[in-house]
Amino acid sequence: MAKQPIETSPNHKRVIAITLRMVDEFLCECELWARGRELHSVLYREENSLTSEQREQIFHKVESLRSVLMEMQQTLGLKTMIKEPARIIRAACFALWESLIELQGKYIRAYGEPSGELVAYLDPKNEEIITLLQDILKIVESDKPSTKSSA
Repeated sequence: MAKQPIETSPNHKRVIAITLRMVDEFLCECELWARGRELHSVLYREENSLTSEQREQIFHKVESLRSVLMEMQQTLGLKTMIKEPARIIRAACFALWESLIELQGKYIRAYGEPSGELVAYLDPKNEEIITLLQDILKIVESDKPSTKSSA
């Protein structure tokens, strides 16, 4: 016989769900690192120094934690959140845009007076980055899934 979920207030359920989803997302990251993930880019690089023994131990702990999360999900009646890359990209573009604005010459002065040379270099490069992020945003916004039904 299936156990009835514990009744909780919407506020309690929301804060529990948000926190447990953050744990679950972190578990996904741990699993990828345990599989050997190393991201390499220009200003960001991961060096995965986990030993094979550490990786195996992490896999086991990830599975144990997921079992706890599944039990809590059932007991508390929590729904699975589906994250779509397009929505994540859209949110990140807006968040990054706000931070990039701070790099403009007229705003970076809040951190001390920049040299003219720095402003002359930084402003167009910053604008180029913002434009390219806007291009990425346009890509994900133009490719919204259709709501066609199959007959």
